[in-house]
Amino acid sequence: MKRIIITLLLTFVFSVTTSAQGFFEHRVKAGESIASIVQKYEVSPYEIYQLNPDAKQGVTTGMVLVLLKNNNYPFDARLVDLKKHKVTKNEKIEDVAKANHIDVATLKKYNPKLYAKPLRKGCKLKIPVFSDDVIVSLTSVPNVVAEQTVSITTNTISHKVQPKETKYGIAKQYDLTISELERFNPQIKEGLKDGQVLTIQKTIKTVVIKENDAIVEDQYAYYTVKPREGFYRLTKTLGISKEELLALNPSLEAGVKEGMILKYPKVKAEISDKVRYNLLDSITNYKTQNVTFLLPLRLHKIVATDSASPNFKKIIKKDKVMNIALDYYTGAQMAIDSLKQLGVHANVRVVDTQYDRNKKANAKRIAQIVASNYQEDEIVFGPIVPSNIISVAKGLSDKKVSIFVPFAMKEAYVADSFHETSASNSVQREKMIAYLEEDVKDKQVIIIADATALAVKNKLIAKFPQAKIIVPREDKNGLLIPSDFNNILQKDKENLVILETKKVGLIATVVSILDTKLEGYKIKLVTTSSQKQFENKGIANRYKTKLNYHFPSVYKTKAFKDDDAFLTKYKQTYGKFPNRYAIRGFDLTFDTLLRQANKETMQEGVANIGETIYLENKFDYKQNTAGGFANTAIYILHYTPDFKIEDVLLEKESVLVVPEEVNPVFAPK
Repeated sequence: MKRIIITLLLTFVFSVTTSAQGFFEHRVKAGESIASIVQKYEVSPYEIYQLNPDAKQGVTTGMVLVLLKNNNYPFDARLVDLKKHKVTKNEKIEDVAKANHIDVATLKKYNPKLYAKPLRKGCKLKIPVFSDDVIVSLTSVPNVVAEQTVSITTNTISHKVQPKETKYGIAKQYDLTISELERFNPQIKEGLKDGQVLTIQKTIKTVVIKENDAIVEDQYAYYTVKPREGFYRLTKTLGISKEELLALNPSLEAGVKEGMILKYPKVKAEISDKVRYNLLDSITNYKTQNVTFLLPLRLHKIVATDSASPNFKKIIKKDKVMNIALDYYTGAQMAIDSLKQLGVHANVRVVDTQYDRNKKANAKRIAQIVASNYQEDEIVFGPIVPSNIISVAKGLSDKKVSIFVPFAMKEAYVADSFHETSASNSVQREKMIAYLEEDVKDKQVIIIADATALAVKNKLIAKFPQAKIIVPREDKNGLLIPSDFNNILQKDKENLVILETKKVGLIATVVSILDTKLEGYKIKLVTTSSQKQFENKGIANRYKTKLNYHFPSVYKTKAFKDDDAFLTKYKQTYGKFPNRYAIRGFDLTFDTLLRQANKETMQEGVANIGETIYLENKFDYKQNTAGGFANTAIYILHYTPDFKIEDVLLEKESVLVVPEEVNPVFAPK
């Protein structure tokens, strides 16, 4: 009873005090968030949190907030903190502003005494901290309910090259690729010079939420966070971006926690489903599309050989590049035929790039190709051969065409009309690391990386500072021995072993050693980008299944049923089963033409349509800062104990992989 009385007295005293000092109360209504309150009363998030510390975890319906009638500081919806700073000897006001990434005028706004008095040693200043990654604003618009848009703005800043700085270091500092940095600053292609002033373009996402004053609660759905879920899984599950989640659920600023109840728009989820699965139902552009395939069919080799000659079939059978091109085109043709039945037609031409290994002859052929006539808004698939991609892209840069590169690129390239359709290794690694960050709780992280993966190793160490590091032995040709794992593996928790290398020998050694440790330890083997070395025949599938091997991939092999319509049609047409190149041809062609058929222009189809999934491939294009688009969609796959490869995130469909020791042809009936 005494405690209750004291609480009531404190509440009464606080109420009197707030009234006297120009405070007022606001009771949170359904659908309101910190963002909406910030804009409604023009009070910064910092001032709200100062008076209402609990609001940092988010606001709930009925919660009472105490607010100032008159702000202590200039209103800025981005203000999240005020740091203290004590001026040192000879420190100038410009130095303080520059060191804290603000201008002098802003510094003076939060320290009015600077308008009248000069800066002196020992002077105490308030340094505003702004959140520029996502600027959340909310406006009241009549008759509009829960409408959200994301706009992108670009800020240009300057960077002065310091001694010993490298292009890699500068690009990493501003989250750019070296190619993007060179695109902004062509003068540095030959190298950096101390004192050079570089131009840096920084992209800022802006989430704008428009609601009317009486938000209909039915416009939102609620989701309870499950164990081990983080931002990556939540954005996939709910179909909205991280920025939008934070705008609707400010409590997420402190991190994702099991049991949290999150709000997300029902409309958004419906739109996401439509974009992902229902493009066939939303075709609006029935204009005939002009399509060109640039493929290394090498017809000049075939024509030069008598078809009756015994060498004729050998030439075709042994030419791997030609076979990939032919298989790819059979799938593409299946897609074009399928879309024709839906009313989407295409004028198609196939150009033989020939791909002559003689550089002079090859350059001459490329020059002929880029000099050809192309229609405005024509879609160009190809080339397939990596060495020809950039030459063709540069040659077609002045023509109004959209170039889609069918397979992974070895060298980065960006241009306004250029589309990289296979997620790069850097994108795969970024998404895989994001997934691992959610998966490392209560796990022992072990990093094994050799000299071929030093950059990756440094990035992993920065992300997982508590990880144990095992360095391959120089005296063992860069391999390991069983004792290297002594006192590293832990028995009371799962051991997450991240292996980064381009050497098959090291992979084989590690999986062999880990296999012997499975009786006493729980182990998961991981790599952060799809490396062909892990698919080497020397790395048996039985090791991968026992070690629960996780890896990223740009495609997921489909397990066709016998009566599958695509499989049946393909076999009837071409007399064989489709391989992954044929399926890639179908998926990419089908998706690209369908995006065009859903929008007025190809750029709209790529920029405004989200993730799409087909037989084995999925596509989710993001615009590069320096121009063009790149597919960022990947699968995160793992081997299961029953020799299947499953999608970690979906796990709805799986493909059977056959252990090396089992041959299905001779399996007993």
